[in-house]
Formats: sequence, structure tokens, C-alpha cells
Amino acid sequence: MKISVLTPTYNDGASMRETLQSLISQTYKDWEWIVINDGSIDDTDEIIQGLVEEYHLEDKCIYLKQENRDQLNALLNG
Repeated sequence: MKISVLTPTYNDGASMRETLQSLISQTYKDWEWIVINDGSIDDTDEIIQGLVEEYHLEDKCIYLKQENRDQLNALLNG
């Protein structure tokens, strides 16, 4: 069974590597990472794209962007 991990984010690019490393270190490996960028104006977009390339997560990460509408709407979008 695949587990979906939803990560809503707003201007929190600095913590995305730590979040991903925590996910990767889990013993259960059948997961997908759904990141919902809630209109960040920092470098979150570039950081997520860089992490996907660095860790070869093209098949495990779904990256969504939306206008800033709050964390609940980001989760619902995910």
C-alpha cells in the first residue's frame, strides 16, 4: 500500500531538505511526497525542484503550486 505524505508549504524552502531527509530515512519505502506550495515568494520553488533532481524523485514527488489561500486549502488541493 502506497502512503501519501502531504506537505503544505509557504515561504519555508529552508526546511524542505530536512523534511525530505526525514521521509527518506523511514523504513517503509512505498510512499509518494505531495508538496503544495501555497504561493511562496521565497526560493521554495527552486529548492523543491532541486531536491527532486538531486534525489531522483521524479516518480515519487508530486509538486503543486497555487496562489496563497492558506494551509487548509493547500492540503485540500493536495
